[in-house]
Amino acid sequence: MNFFKFRFAQFFLCPLFDASCKDREVNAVESEHEKNLMNDAWRLFQLEKSTGNPEHRFSSFGTGNKFTLETRPAEMGIDVRQELLKFHSANYSSNLMALCVLGRESLDELTDLVVKLFAEVENKRKPVHEYIDHPFQEEHLKVATLLWCSILILYFENVYVSNFYFAMVVTLPGLGNKES
Repeated sequence: MNFFKFRFAQFFLCPLFDASCKDREVNAVESEHEKNLMNDAWRLFQLEKSTGNPEHRFSSFGTGNKFTLETRPAEMGIDVRQELLKFHSANYSSNLMALCVLGRESLDELTDLVVKLFAEVENKRKPVHEYIDHPFQEEHLKVATLLWCSILILYFENVYVSNFYFAMVVTLPGLGNKES
């Protein structure tokens, strides 16, 4: 069995959450957050989330940063590593996970490999959280024409994954073109 595949599976079976790596991981999250602040697609997605139902999970902020992972928890006397360990223990359950595998091997070979690597991920029979309401209610849906914008974003409920939404970005030729 490939060593790297085995190591990957271990992240789900028994993650270390090594205390000596905390600062490096917090800095990596901070770096990713800082990069996202200048990314127009990420900023547009945050704007979309903020215009939906504030009680819906879709509207929550999607990334952490040094303030949320280090500064604020320290001020509140919270040990982030212990919270991660508790979260993992309570919520990592095979019935809440999905794994996508791509390889040159046959389907039978890939199935055997996945079973060998991931069969020990515990099934805690955690209930799948479902949101009954759509993240955008009628009062959240507004149409505006922006001369400088040439995209339309449509959200669809994924009927295969309960309460999961995906977006389709459609470029509209001629719209947003300052010459038209």
